[in-house]
Amino acid sequence: MSASEHHQPDDWSKWSDSQFALEIQKPWVDLIVAGSKTIEVRQYPLPAALINKKLWILQSPSNSKQGVSSLGNVLQLNGISNHDNQGDSARPVIVGWMVISAVKEYTSKDSFQKDQNKHYVANDCVYSWSSSVTEEQGIPVFGWCIERVGVEELPDRCCVAVLIRRKRSLFELLPKE
Repeated sequence: MSASEHHQPDDWSKWSDSQFALEIQKPWVDLIVAGSKTIEVRQYPLPAALINKKLWILQSPSNSKQGVSSLGNVLQLNGISNHDNQGDSARPVIVGWMVISAVKEYTSKDSFQKDQNKHYVANDCVYSWSSSVTEEQGIPVFGWCIERVGVEELPDRCCVAVLIRRKRSLFELLPKE
């Protein structure tokens, strides 16, 4: 697969036709599943076709460096679930799902900090607003507003064979053939 297969545009037709998982690291994944964290912070908007659609939560291995994915572009799921993965933090695992109802772009440090109790990003965190990055380099900061979460496992999870990165932390779930 070419690198472009892992960086699909926002208007890609499969955003509306397939199931997707969002890669999230600890401790953020725990806060989302618990319902405490209601805004997920990213430097890109969620493709519009995924708004109000169930996204599976793909927990990255806990040894990952914050802000850097430790996952490859193609993952073999092999039917693992949270129950199968007890105590094994070295493998990615589907831990639940969420629905993003809206995406907001933060345009100032002040507006970002006002939502701190929703996104839980501390000022000294790698995901925090940075004037040098956000304002001077023009890298935007988006808040993905989480409307609902659930902890059910993938239905027929043994039928999902592969996850393919389609855009940054978004993976398409492909069934076994």
